[in-house]
Amino acid sequence: MKIDGPLACRIREQDFRDDIDADEVESTVIDVLGRCFRCFDLRKGREGASAEARFLTYFRSCLRRRFEDRLRDQESR
Repeated sequence: MKIDGPLACRIREQDFRDDIDADEVESTVIDVLGRCFRCFDLRKGREGASAEARFLTYFRSCLRRRFEDRLRDQESR
């Protein structure tokens, strides 16, 4: 089953194309989604935004942060 959806691929293509392997996207999405489901707080985020919009914003932020962490780890090796 492929779960490296359009959002994850678009973030990788736009900001991390040369730095994050396409093979890493699926495992990263799984890890980040697990964290997001555990830590998401509906009370935080843009007031008036739907729960779906708040979760998507949170997921996008966490995914970018994870890609940045992986890039930093690669550079430190």
